[in-house]
Amino acid sequence: MANNFLKEVIANTTNKVNLVIINQKQFKTSIDYLLEKLLLEQKNEIILVSFSQPGKEILNKFNSPKLHIIDAFSEEEENEKIIYLKAGNLTKLQIEIDELMKEKSIVIFDSLGVLGLYNSAQDVGKFVYFFSNKIKLNNNSCIFVVVKESIDEETLNFAKQFCDRTYNFSELFVSIEETT
Repeated sequence: MANNFLKEVIANTTNKVNLVIINQKQFKTSIDYLLEKLLLEQKNEIILVSFSQPGKEILNKFNSPKLHIIDAFSEEEENEKIIYLKAGNLTKLQIEIDELMKEKSIVIFDSLGVLGLYNSAQDVGKFVYFFSNKIKLNNNSCIFVVVKESIDEETLNFAKQFCDRTYNFSELFVSIEETT
């Protein structure tokens, strides 16, 4: 698979907050790869905060009892596996994650840059700071994925400060071939 560069991120998720910087061409396949591998290899609950695709689409691809989705992309009626909310509401986002999170959960934010569209760099930085601390105190894990082209440097630098490790794959050339 074209996203093997993410193996190190997956191997180093336990009780860590990681920031993964990718480019736009890597984005969709990277999220799918992370979900596929984590659902297969981890016993933990996975909480995906999706800013880029509808929760129903994700569930159609990855229907697992371990997967919970917070959909900040589309507006539909809630069901037991998907919670819908507005992307800019950091307080509501934190509350929803807290309600879903159990011990040993992994939270994936599929596009941290979207929060920067609705909130100041300082507010996103504070959110990442408080959220990172809560993740670590509760022995959970988090992967913040960001498309380099979609986030301003100030917001990215705030986020980097509060993550255990930053992986920058945005300069990698990834060839994606479609097969029919």
